[in-house]
Amino acid sequence: MIKQIAVSLVVGAVIGALIHAKYAAPVIETKVETKEVEVVRNNIITRTVEVTRPDGTKEVQVVTEDRTVRKDTNTVSESVKEVKPKNWRVLLLTNSLPGPGSVYTLGVEYRFLGPLSAVGTVNTDRQFNIGLSYEF
Repeated sequence: MIKQIAVSLVVGAVIGALIHAKYAAPVIETKVETKEVEVVRNNIITRTVEVTRPDGTKEVQVVTEDRTVRKDTNTVSESVKEVKPKNWRVLLLTNSLPGPGSVYTLGVEYRFLGPLSAVGTVNTDRQFNIGLSYEF
């Protein structure tokens, strides 16, 4: 009797660990990158051009040119991690300790709207149940 209980507990633990590894809540990592560019112009050239015309008049032109451009770039990256909630759950129930005459129930639960879940179970007495579950 104790051997059956120990075997049942080990099998249940192994099945639970496998289900947890398969259906554990995945972690979604989102990277947000912000890029800030600052443009600075600091090389201004001023030229004075003197033009002499054939009639003897002089004209002075002042030309200003901006030739240098410097760009400063600042990049900030941050990572946001969020956990996606689990939507599926598997249930394994029994009405008593494992042994002759025990009834085992296997169920599946799916969260479809917030705290509401649809539940379906089947047991070794050949009964099938469906229902709703509310989590609070």
